[in-house]
Amino acid sequence: RRIARIRGIPLAATFHSKYREDISRHVHTKVIADMILEHIVRYYESASMVFAPNQGTAEVLREYGFKGTIEVVPNGTEIIPPSKAEHDTQAEAARSRLGMQDHRFTMLFVGQHRWEKNTRLIIEALSLLSKQYGKQFVMVFIGTGPDAGEMKHLVRKLQLSSQVQFLGQITERKILLSFYAAADLFLFPSLYDNASIAVREASAYGVPSVLVEGSTTAEGVKDFENGFLIKNSAPACAEKIALIMENPEMLIMAGRRAQESLYIHWEQVADELFLRYSALLSRYNGFTPP
Repeated sequence: RRIARIRGIPLAATFHSKYREDISRHVHTKVIADMILEHIVRYYESASMVFAPNQGTAEVLREYGFKGTIEVVPNGTEIIPPSKAEHDTQAEAARSRLGMQDHRFTMLFVGQHRWEKNTRLIIEALSLLSKQYGKQFVMVFIGTGPDAGEMKHLVRKLQLSSQVQFLGQITERKILLSFYAAADLFLFPSLYDNASIAVREASAYGVPSVLVEGSTTAEGVKDFENGFLIKNSAPACAEKIALIMENPEMLIMAGRRAQESLYIHWEQVADELFLRYSALLSRYNGFTPP
């Protein structure tokens, strides 16, 4: 903002974080938390253009008190959907790393290991899926975070260690993509996230996601069409997964539609942003795009 003022150029800002939750985790006084939020809102009000990745995220900023215009431009991914041969090769490589001798129903979570991501719901739902529904599966957690140790402890406590694997952070993109290829279902019931790129990545591989209905990151997902929506509870999640496991054709169709409707490449996003930036510049100094 300082540089934009000094140089007399427009400032474009992106809003994609739920600051209230982040602030409340560290500041336990509402008065101080509200003061910090007011400061954040003033920053966005000083911007020439404000972007959000979906309508739900834009509404969060409005709830904070922002009154200006918000441009919605979706998140994308650099992933190009693989051919069937590439997909099969990648999936086999991931199963080999997991020590799987056959293709068991595989679920995946990619993201920070924090309770705010609703990871407790996932683990408790897996327990119900195993004990109440008698389902066999493999659950893979990829990532790291402050609550990783407690998540692992809960898995051991619920006697799920034989079906759940924690792989930590995977920085090599090729290896990470192989786990998307091996996954049948992507679990992401987070109420904290606004527009998960991991859901986009899964959709590139034709993997549908299980999301909490009404959550910001579930925007654009229709139940049983291009993904699966649940109430925010472990029993609801377990029941939906059990139903999905018993209807493989429905799972395949949802994955295909997820790829068609949710997948978007960053190049498409960049093309759209170029037009928005060009319009902004033209209002400032008559800039004409090449």
